[in-house]
Amino acid sequence: MTDPGNDRDLGSLFARLREEDRRRAPAFGHVWSAAKRRAAGDPAPSLAARRWVAAAALTGAAVLVVASALLLGPARSGGSVSDAIVLAEGLSSWEAPTDGLLDAYRFEFLDSVPTLDFDSMDLPSADASAEPGGGDPTAR
Repeated sequence: MTDPGNDRDLGSLFARLREEDRRRAPAFGHVWSAAKRRAAGDPAPSLAARRWVAAAALTGAAVLVVASALLLGPARSGGSVSDAIVLAEGLSSWEAPTDGLLDAYRFEFLDSVPTLDFDSMDLPSADASAEPGGGDPTAR
């Protein structure tokens, strides 16, 4: 059996939680009117404003990217083909700073492949009459 004092303590804790939920929950009238507006197809004014701000921000970012590409593009592509080849060679030979920690070629055991055959381990000898099929299992 539990102590009745613990039950009272739990009851008061749950009562505090319910009261906190009541304070945080929006009024039913606000929720109901927002649901009716959404059902009628009218977005809430704050949602529409957020959509306009998001659309303006995306448009501004796109304009900024296009403008920087147009302004910086000709300056970068003005080099010769040999300069582009040198740049490509430099980029293709890049190594991460931690590549030295992963050098697998230092370990010789990765170059060898282990083999398992009947000569590499001691197998118990079996009596031919004890086998259900009879005979030597290795002589197939």
